[in-house]
Amino acid sequence: MPRNWLFCSALLIGVFQTQFFANHVLASDHYCINTPKIPTQEPHRGVNFIPWTQLSRAQQILLSQEEYIQLTADEDGKAATFLAVTNALGRLRFSPDSSTEVSGMDIVLGIKEIRADRLIVYLDVAKVRTWINKTLKYSLIVGGQRDKTEWGKIKLYNHVTPSAGLHCGYDLQWYTKASKAPHLHWNMRLSDGLADVHLDGYSPWIDFIIPNFRHLTYANSDVRYWFSRYLKKYGGAGFKVINDALQE
Repeated sequence: MPRNWLFCSALLIGVFQTQFFANHVLASDHYCINTPKIPTQEPHRGVNFIPWTQLSRAQQILLSQEEYIQLTADEDGKAATFLAVTNALGRLRFSPDSSTEVSGMDIVLGIKEIRADRLIVYLDVAKVRTWINKTLKYSLIVGGQRDKTEWGKIKLYNHVTPSAGLHCGYDLQWYTKASKAPHLHWNMRLSDGLADVHLDGYSPWIDFIIPNFRHLTYANSDVRYWFSRYLKKYGGAGFKVINDALQE
């Protein structure tokens, strides 16, 4: 009985705080839920972006030199997201079987839109379809140290799960370990491969019991709010953030 009471109390507290913050901070608008958006403190600013010539070949394919120069000059949030997400994808390896390894960037065919909190891209639908009924193993180089790796398994879902919501307009979602935030999250449309790819800075659950309100806010996917933790997980992405006293 005490355990049940503790669980119910934690759940009620979590629901209350999630609803409160969903209505009092800048909320995410990707979950088909209409919540008021009240201005919150702006994230810190991305600066010192590396030149296009220092990008990886996979990154250069997605953005021309002219596009990248304009992006870093005019849109620090979008530039930060492009570098942060593609850097994280480049450190990820999918293993569909024992003899095959696919980089997280290998399935990205092109970019439709860069936002300050996510990339809207086109993925390789044919390849992803072969993964639908599999449990996909992955490895992720942590902090840029090849001797330190996060290992895990991924399933592709066509519905909301306790750890992630299927975003509006998409058919499939998958994600790396939600308990190891910041983590990667994909939502993809099967008709043409259009996908939302972003980083979740906050795990959806606190101690696996209490819903984490921060996971439902805009700040959850804007790396500038939690850049110090990004660096710890994914290493340098090719830019810095002014005033590293970030919102944690």
